[in-house]
Amino acid sequence: MAKKSKPIPTGEVVTGNVLADMDGRFLSSVDLEGCGDVELTIDRIEHLDEIEYNNGRKDQNVKLMYFAGTPKPYKLNKTNAVAITHILQTKMGAGWTGKKIKFCVKTVPFGKGTKRAIRVVA
Repeated sequence: MAKKSKPIPTGEVVTGNVLADMDGRFLSSVDLEGCGDVELTIDRIEHLDEIEYNNGRKDQNVKLMYFAGTPKPYKLNKTNAVAITHILQTKMGAGWTGKKIKFCVKTVPFGKGTKRAIRVVA
């Protein structure tokens, strides 16, 4: 039986600078914008029960993907996790270690509009 999801609370509409409270500790589309396809070697995947961002917001059950030679981890989302699972043909994090993955920045649907996001290149 599928785990029941908690409802997403209504957030605050952002009308100002959307980059103002971004947490620069994590790899984001801003870091890769204009770089084309970027190949990175996966060092490890870490799970955190909870993480608190610089803006005070918290996330539960976060998976961070670290790369060789890159100080910033990437907060792994479901879209990219599924893509990597298909490319590497394993759901097991240990099977990802040492593997090379290409990323790019694409415009993706987000809410009623779009945003720039990191995506896996197949």
